[in-house]
Amino acid sequence: MRYPFTLWLVLSLIHTAFAQSGEPTLLLRHPSASEQHIAFAYASDIWIANKDGSAPRRLTVHEGAEIYPVLSPDGQWVAFTGNYDGNYDVYVVSTLGGMPRRLTYHPGPDYVRGWHGEKVLFSSYRETYSNRFSRMYEVGLNEALPTALPMPEAHQGSISPDGKFTAYIKNPDPTEGNGTYRPFKGYRGGNAPKIWIFDNETFEVEEIPQDGSVNTHPVWADNTVYFLSDRNGRMNIFAYDRDAKAVRQITNHQEYDVKTLHSNGTELTYEQAGRIHRLTLRGREPQLLPIVLNPDLPTRRPRYEEGAEQIHSFQASPTGKRAVVEARGDIFTIPTDKGDIRNLTGTPGVFERFPAWSPDGQYIAYFSDASGEYQLMIIGQQGMEEPKVIPIEEPSYFYAPAWSPDSKKLLFADKNFRLYWLDVESSALYLIDTDTYSVPDQSFNASWSPDSKWITYARQLDNHLKAVFVYELSSGKPHQVTDGMSHADFPVFSRDGQYLFFAASTNYGLNAGWLDMSSYERDVASSLYAVVLSKENTSPFKPESDEEEQKKAEKEKEEPATDKTSAEEVSPVSIDLENILDRIVALPTPARAYSSLDGSVADKLLYMEQVDNQPGFKLQAFDMKKRESETMMDGITGYGVSADGKKLIYAANDNTYGMVDADSKGSVGDGKLNTDGMKVYVDPVKEWKQMFNEVWRIERDFF
Repeated sequence: MRYPFTLWLVLSLIHTAFAQSGEPTLLLRHPSASEQHIAFAYASDIWIANKDGSAPRRLTVHEGAEIYPVLSPDGQWVAFTGNYDGNYDVYVVSTLGGMPRRLTYHPGPDYVRGWHGEKVLFSSYRETYSNRFSRMYEVGLNEALPTALPMPEAHQGSISPDGKFTAYIKNPDPTEGNGTYRPFKGYRGGNAPKIWIFDNETFEVEEIPQDGSVNTHPVWADNTVYFLSDRNGRMNIFAYDRDAKAVRQITNHQEYDVKTLHSNGTELTYEQAGRIHRLTLRGREPQLLPIVLNPDLPTRRPRYEEGAEQIHSFQASPTGKRAVVEARGDIFTIPTDKGDIRNLTGTPGVFERFPAWSPDGQYIAYFSDASGEYQLMIIGQQGMEEPKVIPIEEPSYFYAPAWSPDSKKLLFADKNFRLYWLDVESSALYLIDTDTYSVPDQSFNASWSPDSKWITYARQLDNHLKAVFVYELSSGKPHQVTDGMSHADFPVFSRDGQYLFFAASTNYGLNAGWLDMSSYERDVASSLYAVVLSKENTSPFKPESDEEEQKKAEKEKEEPATDKTSAEEVSPVSIDLENILDRIVALPTPARAYSSLDGSVADKLLYMEQVDNQPGFKLQAFDMKKRESETMMDGITGYGVSADGKKLIYAANDNTYGMVDADSKGSVGDGKLNTDGMKVYVDPVKEWKQMFNEVWRIERDFF
């Protein structure tokens, strides 16, 4: 019986030796130290190790997040903030392990900051009206209710060894993810946290000298306050001697900031570059702890997840038999009736965005960051072959591509306010126009003419109002259609190419710009208009008159037989730019909050109307023959029309998507797409890498 045990022991020792000889583990957070141990957080669990970093073991295993571990002065307990019951509260767990014990029960979050003797210090905004303001409290291991410290506001803090003073910061720490209006890295404004020393007896306050820099994590050792500051550029440890009234720098890390700081009275423990350092106050030389962990980390395991709740962009296939959607970075097609759901890309760790189905049904275009930058991809509608890659020379964030009706060209915009069209066969890229300003999302709202020879879009003028433009592909020149005296947007061609529809507002000037916090929001109303493109055509709303028809001769009645085909004939779009302003007519609709115009349905203009105090939008259709509007559907959040103009795909709340006839009224839920079983393969490690790179691209492109 001894041999199996001996074998197990040998294997365990080999595994331990291998683990200890491995690379040090990074992302060790919030370290604290007692005389014998170091506690820290890793992967949202609490760990403990010997003072030299050896023999690390996990103390908590709950699936909820556990953060901010602080060892008690006697080394018997670890206090931490845990999210066990849907709320962040204060817990303690023995350093020997066991069941954590909950100390606070308020519905607001409580964040552990340290110990005061046998009591746990924590911050909370339970008594304030906003999470911008916190106060500090202490609670004993056997006390039912916490007691507030005398400072009216405190975000972080610690009490001196003699209990007479509290060093604290009032404003939020920019490195923490709680509170609002947090100062950012390198911030030098009025919200930068400064360190105050509060006399717990006289209530007098002493301010540690600072120059407008960010100062956080004050801790005590004797009569000296140690803290973090970026006053010299990089966040490092500084010390304030209360006797000498002087500040001196303790560490000089140049590459990465020091993130957190803890003191047990004789040494400092801190986090920097994802690793834990110890600094004995006598020696003044930091010691880097080579901690190696071998956790199971179930969150790293690849898995399948439901994709229906993560659908973003969507579009109908050319005849509405399927829908193409983007879900968690993959491109799917979903049948409206029969068939299976297909994942065309299946690339965990790659983000594919904005799928668009070509009108001839053969291809789907989308943007992908597989190369590290977003590139245009074109794949067969079955997804059976490798996609064609169309690199774009200047990296950027790109928005939804739109196919031309002849399926030979693509139209898209980027974050640099530029609008392009692309020849699919040659991959030649042409700049159409450049805008001067945009909200975070692009706003050209561009679309094609039925004959694929014109593009219409809206661009901002110098007066910050938008005007409608048309761009002729043959000449490569844009032409302004509206005069700029109103805010004109959402231009679209009619299906027959005779009209150009748009919405225009004359009270848009009172509207607040994006992130304008110095003015009130105003309701903006738009009216709908049509441009008669050819001077040979007449107004679609010319006066009507009932007249008797004259009987024609029999010979005139007979029409020669024609060879009709099932394909829809596309007539060339004729645009007479001379005096085009004189051919703008108003649709007989009231001024409302209109958006998302679409002229793809024959003899109709579809548009969305925002209605106050109602969820979603109202989908309206203006009938050009009847000269009136009717409500097609209520409560949608978006829609699109198939290339043949006969089917309409819509989105609504609760992840509802449906396909219905474009010329029929309906309700949310009609023609609902069956997304059951729409599975996405998730590889967390690959996704994390993509997310990390995406953040840097967003910082580059949006800031």
